[in-house]
Parts: sequence; structure tokens; C-alpha cells
Amino acid sequence: MGKYQVDLASIKRRLPAGFAMPAGLRELGARCQRAQRGTLGWFALKYANPNSLVGGDARAELVPFMILPDGGWVGFWFKTRSAPRVVWLGSEGETDVVARSWPEFARQFARGSTGVEDIDDRRSPDDEKEVVSRRAPKPPASLGRELRAWIKSLQPKPPKGVAGERGEPIRKAILKVLKKWLKRRHDSETLVVDYTSRTYRVSWYAGGLKPFPRANALREPLAALKDAFGRSLAKSEIVVWGNGTVIFEDNTIVGKEQPI
Repeated sequence: MGKYQVDLASIKRRLPAGFAMPAGLRELGARCQRAQRGTLGWFALKYANPNSLVGGDARAELVPFMILPDGGWVGFWFKTRSAPRVVWLGSEGETDVVARSWPEFARQFARGSTGVEDIDDRRSPDDEKEVVSRRAPKPPASLGRELRAWIKSLQPKPPKGVAGERGEPIRKAILKVLKKWLKRRHDSETLVVDYTSRTYRVSWYAGGLKPFPRANALREPLAALKDAFGRSLAKSEIVVWGNGTVIFEDNTIVGKEQPI
């Protein structure tokens, strides 16, 4: 099975002033260094930058300390009036408050009842049979809503020139060009655009990054997109979904978001 990755120093460096690392976390680090990986759950005990799952800069308020195999993590959330909450952000967008405080999380961890599958899934080192965990009461749903609202507040606001009705002509023009490749609602294509004063190039992922065959048909809507942002489009990604949604640079919806 191998050993756990443990780097408590990387966590300690990121903790805000006035908050000491819980003694229980240090004790867990010592246990992990003696244990076979899997017997305490599936995670690494170290820090990771939270921004990749948040979409904004959350490093001052979110400090991950358990990194999960799929890239998700469990960490401290300091944007609270009381003790920092322990929260979970999954790699597929899952977000929830796991515990109202570290002591509550420590009790859940000891029972194997955190509600986070990779942490609660524990294996015997001999026969690798799963140890059945006991469920614990979840924190109030309002805490999860509070966390999600705070994360949403960190998202960059879309420029007015491409959101809603003002971006609809751009969305429709881009979709019209891509529609022949988007047979189902959950199909998607990603374009990589370089549109500057000297360059016009559109590529897509077709067995590697290759020139998009209908690049010229996209020149007019991409020019409108460039004007809306007031800047060149350099290595800018545009994702077009089969349901008609067009997303620019990961976080800006062009025109109206379409029903899934």
C-alpha cells in the first residue's frame, strides 16, 4: 500500500496569524507516518492551493490540509465568526461544510463518519476489506449554503459586453459554426484562439491541438468578443457545449446560459 504523504510544515506556513495548528492534527500526522496508506483513509496530509477549485483567490480564508486522490481536499475555512469550519471541496464541484470546528471533525474522523468517501473508506492491511463506518449528524444545511455563497462571491464578474442579451449575437454566431460537431447536449468542443493585431489563429483539440477547419467563419464573432473585452485574445479558450452554452476563459458565459 505504501506510506502516507505527510507535510505538516506546508500547512502551518499557510495558517493565519492567531490560529495555531491543532494538537490533534499534529497527532494525526504522527499516526499517518506510522500507518500503511488506506488504513486511515485515502488522502495526503499537506497543503494545496485552493484557488484551482474555487475560481477566485481564496488563499487568505481557505487552508486545505487533507488532499484527496481525485484532487479535491478538506481544509479550514476562516471566513467565520467563530472557530474555523472544516470544509470539503470535491474535484467535480462538490462543496460542503463537514464540521463546525476541528474538534467536531476529529471526532467524526475517529468514527470514520466525516461524510467524505475517501476519508471514511478504510482498509485492513491484511485482507483489504473495507471497514464499515458509522454515520454522524451533518452540520446544518445553512452552513453549506453560506460557504457556497461566499465562494460564488469570489468569482470574477463577467464583462457587461458579453453577458446576457448583449452577448447573444456572439453566442449564436459561434454556436452556428460549431453546431455540426455538437450532436448531443452534453457534447463540447474547446477552441484556442489567438487574435491580435498581427495574428488570427483558431485551433481545437482533434487528436492534439490542430487548426480549426472553419476558422474564417469565426472571425466576425471573435472580433466582436475582442471588442467587448477591449483587448486581444491571446491563447484564449472558448468552450462550446451542445446545449448552446458558450464559456470564455473558464468563467465568463457569453450571452445567455442554456438549460442543461
